[in-house]
Amino acid sequence: MTTLALPIGKEQSPRPAQGASFGTWAPTPVQKLILILAHHTPLGRGRGRRLAAALLRRLRDGPIDYTLGGSPFRFDIRDNSTDRQSLLHPGYNREEFEFLAEVMGKGGVFVDIGANVGFFSVKLAAQCGAGCRVIAIEPNPVVLERLRFNTEAMRDRITVVDQAAGRAEGVARFQSQAGNLGQSRFDADGEIEVQVRPLQTILQSLGVMRIDALKIDVEGFEDDVILPFFATAPKTLWPTRIVIEFTSRSEWKGDCIACLQDCGYVLSSKTRGNMLFELGDAATHRLAGSGPSR
Repeated sequence: MTTLALPIGKEQSPRPAQGASFGTWAPTPVQKLILILAHHTPLGRGRGRRLAAALLRRLRDGPIDYTLGGSPFRFDIRDNSTDRQSLLHPGYNREEFEFLAEVMGKGGVFVDIGANVGFFSVKLAAQCGAGCRVIAIEPNPVVLERLRFNTEAMRDRITVVDQAAGRAEGVARFQSQAGNLGQSRFDADGEIEVQVRPLQTILQSLGVMRIDALKIDVEGFEDDVILPFFATAPKTLWPTRIVIEFTSRSEWKGDCIACLQDCGYVLSSKTRGNMLFELGDAATHRLAGSGPSR
């Protein structure tokens, strides 16, 4: 996605301390009007979204505190495309979210790998209520500060893991993309050093015994997480449903899709950026009319 340039002659506001209470950056009346229009007209999509984002920034160049779907978020549309899309387009990733939420009943467990600022983690934790458990894995220290802010109100349900999931335990270099934090990724020349642990090791350290839903979006390194996990994890730990981002599939060293299919997962749907898989036994029960099963 093209990064929006700041309007000529306007200085960029300093990044706020995330500790500032929610509401500090409440939208101005005109910003609220733009958001309403974006949510109900094409202004929230495609070129319209870029225009809406530029207008919001011209009015006040800073983050925006906004309650979306009943959950409070601090969005920063200046440097994160996920924030722009989530704030301006209510239908953003709706199919993926509903697919995962269907199996998150009372006491459900959701693992969010590449949690970014917590869009999926917070929404699922809010919808599923007390008793559910969300593991939000995010190694980028800049994004982590925002993730912790957004998850603070649900810290009893959401565990933030400030590490990266990968093939083996160790450290790796990480490059934070200043123009779009959602595209930050592993890079041998990256300026940040992050701790890496296999997904199964992370889950074991947290006492996770089962997973109902899992989302993974790690910018082309999905194979470093998925392949070793399914090679060693017991089937009792395999997620019922998985949403996997596939737009960087050409960078995989191993085929995650083939791995999932070999493990018995069935492709339920495919969106612009993600593939939605359901474990075969659960898919069979659902199609037979008995609902999702563990």
